[in-house]
Amino acid sequence: DAGAIGVIVYNNETGILSPLLKDKSNIPMIFINKKDGNFLKKTIQYRKIVGDVSFKIEPDRIIGFSSRGPAKLGVIKPDIVAPGVAICAAQFDSWHDDKLCNVDKEHIAISGTSMATPHIAGVVALIKQAHPDWSPIEVKMALRNTAVDIGEPINVQGYGRVDALKVIKLQNPPPLANIKTSGYAFDKVDIIGTASGRNFKSFILEYGRGENPIKWIKLVESDIPIINDLLFMRDISALEMDAYTLKLTVLDSFGQRSGDRTLIKLNSAYIS
Repeated sequence: DAGAIGVIVYNNETGILSPLLKDKSNIPMIFINKKDGNFLKKTIQYRKIVGDVSFKIEPDRIIGFSSRGPAKLGVIKPDIVAPGVAICAAQFDSWHDDKLCNVDKEHIAISGTSMATPHIAGVVALIKQAHPDWSPIEVKMALRNTAVDIGEPINVQGYGRVDALKVIKLQNPPPLANIKTSGYAFDKVDIIGTASGRNFKSFILEYGRGENPIKWIKLVESDIPIINDLLFMRDISALEMDAYTLKLTVLDSFGQRSGDRTLIKLNSAYIS
């Protein structure tokens, strides 16, 4: 109404600005960080500025308040991530009237696990519709195996961002990979878990130093399926006291692979 033909909004604090419009706008708007905003505000006081504006698709990124792993006793978490910031959802009564979406007056844009979880629940419903005979662990493996790697550590992104289209296109149930052993370990450790599946072919068990190992060392490779039993027994007395990661990879006859990781702590250090 004031006659503006465009708007530039800059953040009043450091960090990324991720706003949401309450009402529709018919003019273009861009958002910039605090440093660039202060520079622009100072400069336009003395001279006219003409510039080109380019756009790019915003990549997936993890919001600052998202929980990180590992969980208690070396369990890798999260398993997977999903959209959960400024999600337009049905409003209860007049709750959060200040966060109405710009579509109507019955939906609000809110953030958190309560917004990410319905995405996963919906994808699981689609998987079960396509494959009603798949077990919960097969559904879990399918979600992990088809997730998009967004380049974050495993204790930040899990196995990646859910990919609904890719997972419902799967034709065969995935192999099963699960390591139950985690937490503290002394001298020797029995690595218990599952490496199996309807079309099981083989499995590889490896370990590496730290929560995000660069180098992996093979412990065992086998074509014998194992269900909730001993995968390998390792003498760890010669290892330095530090955090380590166990990684299990299971392959099937269709070329699919599933993976799992855990952390184990040697005398005061976790192995992942």
